[in-house]
Amino acid sequence: MQTVSEQSILVCVASALLGSLLITAPFIASTHFVISGEERYCEEICREDYLRYKATLLLLPDSIKTDF
Repeated sequence: MQTVSEQSILVCVASALLGSLLITAPFIASTHFVISGEERYCEEICREDYLRYKATLLLLPDSIKTDF
């Protein structure tokens, strides 16, 4: 059986974890959409040069690469 102070600590830890997830998720989503837009822009402007550059720097294996 947990004491009141142990329960308080668990509630605080759970709240902190939930709060950090709620704060982090929008930043991750917005970063994804900003980078996707920048990649489309670079592909339109630089065409083959950017595609060659992108192919050399993408950190995912070829089997995982997808066109978004």
